[in-house]
Amino acid sequence: RFYSRAGEPLGDLALVQGQWAHLNALDSLLTLSQSLSLDDHHAAQMVWRSAIVGFVNFTGTAGVWRASAIEAAGGWRAA
Repeated sequence: RFYSRAGEPLGDLALVQGQWAHLNALDSLLTLSQSLSLDDHHAAQMVWRSAIVGFVNFTGTAGVWRASAIEAAGGWRAA
């Protein structure tokens, strides 16, 4: 989603990150508890952090980085 709803490229956007979803949340107590825990994290904590702090950390899942952002930060290499 590096594009606006009108189809225009968003040049200042460096990454996009999706949200977890559970297809089997109601199958068992275990999957329900996992679903509630992750849903709380994404629905409440991430929204709050974005609104208050203005920054949301990249959790490493369901995300896509723009290649030019990685190159501008010095490239992709092991530390």
